[in-house]
Amino acid sequence: ANSIFRVLVLGDAAFPMCPPRTAIIARFKGLLTDHGMPLRTKILLSLKSIFQLVNQGNNALLCTIDDLFFNAYRTCQFVNPVFIVGGFRTGSTTLHRVLALDEERYVSPRFLELCMPFIWMHYLLDAFEWFDKKTGTEITLTLERALQAGAGPDVMARHPMSLKIAEECDVFFSTVCWSGYYAITLCPLAETWEGFGGITHFSEGEKAHMASLYRRCMQKVLFRRGKGRTLLSKSHLIDCMDMWAKEFPGAKFIDIIRHPRDVVPSWVALAQPAASMLIGWKMPLPAAVDAHLKFWDVFYAKERLFFKDGKCDKSSRAVLKFRPFVKEQISTMRSLYEQFGFSFDGTEFQRRLLAEQAAMKAYKKAHAYENPTLEELGLTDEALSSRYDAYIKAVGLEDRK
Repeated sequence: ANSIFRVLVLGDAAFPMCPPRTAIIARFKGLLTDHGMPLRTKILLSLKSIFQLVNQGNNALLCTIDDLFFNAYRTCQFVNPVFIVGGFRTGSTTLHRVLALDEERYVSPRFLELCMPFIWMHYLLDAFEWFDKKTGTEITLTLERALQAGAGPDVMARHPMSLKIAEECDVFFSTVCWSGYYAITLCPLAETWEGFGGITHFSEGEKAHMASLYRRCMQKVLFRRGKGRTLLSKSHLIDCMDMWAKEFPGAKFIDIIRHPRDVVPSWVALAQPAASMLIGWKMPLPAAVDAHLKFWDVFYAKERLFFKDGKCDKSSRAVLKFRPFVKEQISTMRSLYEQFGFSFDGTEFQRRLLAEQAAMKAYKKAHAYENPTLEELGLTDEALSSRYDAYIKAVGLEDRK
């Protein structure tokens, strides 16, 4: 009955949160392939995947609750949204959270808003937070500790997470749509990563469905917390940028780049423990390194096409370099805002950013970590520089600055 209501009355998908057929086929095909994953892990991951598919009826019902009681969210408009994109470990998360400090201008989705995109549920969490303040209980703190424990210390050191800070939209695509390169942490199969990593291999209908579902998710964020602000989104989904440029007129895009020799070991060092924590298994290191290199082959080509080689309006697309951004966040933000025609000096954002500098440094110092060396990954600086020579020269990273 709910499915019929959604289709005939709402004009929406019967099961809006069902992963695309391409991703479903890729996942189960991978699970039936002999690639070293222990049988116990295969069975566990298969059962989790089957449960998620069987649970689509409940997900659809939860979506319908939003549509019945908070239908006005569908009218929320996107006014010049900003999309941050960058390869893994390029500083995109830091950039996202720095820009999110401009609270007068932006609103960004949070972790639970991405993996459980139901308005009523987040109003319930708001009620828990209010109750905690009134009674001294720790309901929300308990939830946050569970989230952080589930991520594990290695992930938390490299990618700090909490219930209230801005989170990357890869979480939505990997958990709901089984797609995006982030999905390697939930289903670490090198043979199928390409199948559900990028969106290139999805049909036009599947792309349209994912775009519509993403739009609805972001409208819910704007409805509950937007207060007239614009959307600030961050992901590693370079495949989606052309689609977002068409889907969100007036959007601005920010890329952040870093030398391959720095990002490759850092991403392997994050993805491997993340997979271990989430499903209890990680790919053998040689297979993982090869999969990551293939990811960068594809990502760099598409990144160049969207930000460098293609015809684009420079006033709406910016490319930042990792080292200058990390060392000089204030001047980098000033230049970026000047490019986009925004005010910076004397704003609350500037004051907030100045105040946060010490806290950011303290966190990094307290959560220091070491990445594997290139040699430990079976790589060399010369080999990486040669493999990505054209990209390095095209984006101006020859001096690694």
